Amino acid sequence: MQQLRSWGGRYQQDHLHGHRCAVRAVKLLPSHNLLATGSWDYTVRVWSREEGENGPGFQCVNVLGYDDWVGSVTARGGHLLVSAGVEVLVHDLGTGQVLRKFQNLHEGHVNCLEGSHSGRMLFTGSGDGLVLAHDLRMRDPTSVLW
Repeated sequence: MQQLRSWGGRYQQDHLHGHRCAVRAVKLLPSHNLLATGSWDYTVRVWSREEGENGPGFQCVNVLGYDDWVGSVTARGGHLLVSAGVEVLVHDLGTGQVLRKFQNLHEGHVNCLEGSHSGRMLFTGSGDGLVLAHDLRMRDPTSVLW
């Protein structure tokens, strides 16, 4: 079983158990007291920071299934969680529902992604040497940046 470990200044080390393979992505969502992790076990896990008997810790509050390994996660617009591997999924952070699905954006896996604070734009990068911009409000939202 793989462990995600966190340290918080004066707090003791915390082990987050759940992923069954390598954890490849971590995104802190401080405005929601959440942490999102992506793994080669084909899942994204959402963890909630909660106060417990032994001080603050994290509990897994949602597991999002995926069709392949997850190499990157980010959050945007206050309510969107985006995960990437061979495809990019945009989830509603509260419900976990898939709002958008992007396939065949790059040749191979999406290695990194980032979004605008408004939640409108999403940027992806891959081993194919391309950085793509995606306007999440458009039907065909992709344009090549570099």
